[in-house]
Amino acid sequence: MHPVVHRWVLHLDSNEKNRDFARLALVLVGRLVPDRETKEYWILQQRILPHAEQCSRWLQEDFLRSNETATSDKTMIDSVHRLGILYRDQGKFSEAEAMYNKALEGKEEALGRDHASTLGTVNNLGIVYRGQGKLSEAEAMYNRALEGREKALGRNHASTLNTVNNLGIIYRDQGKLSEAEAMYNRALEGYEKALGYEHALTLETVNNLGVLYRDQGKLGEAKTMFDRALEGYEKALGRNHTSTLDTVHNLGVLYKDQGKFEEAETMFNRALEGFKSALGQDHQKTQTLTRDLQLLHSSQVSQTPETGPLIVTSNWEGV
Repeated sequence: MHPVVHRWVLHLDSNEKNRDFARLALVLVGRLVPDRETKEYWILQQRILPHAEQCSRWLQEDFLRSNETATSDKTMIDSVHRLGILYRDQGKFSEAEAMYNKALEGKEEALGRDHASTLGTVNNLGIVYRGQGKLSEAEAMYNRALEGREKALGRNHASTLNTVNNLGIIYRDQGKLSEAEAMYNRALEGYEKALGYEHALTLETVNNLGVLYRDQGKLGEAKTMFDRALEGYEKALGRNHTSTLDTVHNLGVLYKDQGKFEEAETMFNRALEGFKSALGQDHQKTQTLTRDLQLLHSSQVSQTPETGPLIVTSNWEGV
C-alpha cells in the first residue's frame, strides 16, 4: 500500500463529511486481501491488517449511526466479505464471523439467497463456525451452500466440490468417518478432473484424506497421501506456505504414531518455525505446534482427545 494511502486510511475521520471516503477506503483495503492460494499471502495480510481493523470500526459505526445498511453497495459487500477472509486466515474468528454476517445480509438483499456469491459467503461462514467448534452450525451452512451450489453451478463445479470437501471435514470432526471418506473421495475425483492433480484445492483434499486414513489406522495410506500433498504444495506454493506447513505438521504426527520420534521432531520444528514466521506466536497453529513439541519432548506420546497431537485438515474458500 502506498504510504500516502496508508496514512489516509489510518487517520481519516469517520464523521458524515468523510463517510464516502471511508467507504472508498474499505473497498480499496478489501480488494488488497490476497487469497490463501497466493504465495506468501500472509505477508500482505499482516501489512493490511491495521487498515482492515480501522475499516471494520467504520463499518460498525455506519450500522450504528445510519438507518441505511452500509452493505447496500455490491462493491462494498464484496470488500466486507474479503475482510472476513483476512480475519479468518489470521485466526480471528469472531471478527471474521461479524464480517461474513454483514456480507451475507447485504448479498441476500442485493443478489438473493441462492446467488453463487451469496453461497460463497455461506460456505465461508461454515469454515468460521468450524474454527469456533460450532460443528452443528457449520454443517448447516455447508448443507445450505452445497444444495445451492449444486443447483446453480452443478455437482462437479470446483466451488461445489469445495463445499463437499468441507462437509467431509465436519463429518470427520463428528466421528462419521465413512461419510467423511465418501465426501473426500467425491471431492478428490472431481478436483482431479476439473483442476488437475497438482492444483492447491486437489492437494487440500489429498491432505484431508491422509488425516482420515490416519484416524482409521491406515498409516501407510496416510503417509502416501501426505507425501503427495507435501510434494505438490512445495511445487505449487513453496516450502514455507502455511498449507505446506500443515502437511509437514501432519507428517510429524504420523511419524510420532509410528514411533519415529526424531523424524517427528524434525517435522514439528520445521512447521513451528514456519508458522511463527508467517502467522506469529499467538496464532492457533503456532500454539498447537508448540504444545505438540512439548508433548513429544516429555514423552507423553499416548493420545487422548484432550492432550493428543492435533492433525490439521484444510478448508479454503475455494474458487
